[in-house]
Amino acid sequence: MLVLHRGTLAVDEDSTNVAVAINRKKALEYAKNENNIDHKAQHTVFSQVKKNLEHKRLKGLRINSAEKSGWFVKFIGEQSLDDGGLFRECLSEMCNELRAKVLPLLSKSKN
Repeated sequence: MLVLHRGTLAVDEDSTNVAVAINRKKALEYAKNENNIDHKAQHTVFSQVKKNLEHKRLKGLRINSAEKSGWFVKFIGEQSLDDGGLFRECLSEMCNELRAKVLPLLSKSKN
């Protein structure tokens, strides 16, 4: 059973595009404290995208075109329009979280 938490909400979508709302400020506030580790996947941008896409039955991960973004992004509390830049920003934030200690999915190795 999928449980959506406050701060993660769905945005309207058309028949071909998935839209997700991300509370980036919530994720940045949580990551400010170096001791915080998001073991329950509730606070990071990565976990918010994951929950949104699960709610949409992972539709945003099933695309057959290099010219199309996987999903449209809306940053909650920020004035913005996604024409590709917000999607790239979202992916960049997710990658940064994967490299940081806040999201314990990958571990550093000597290689």
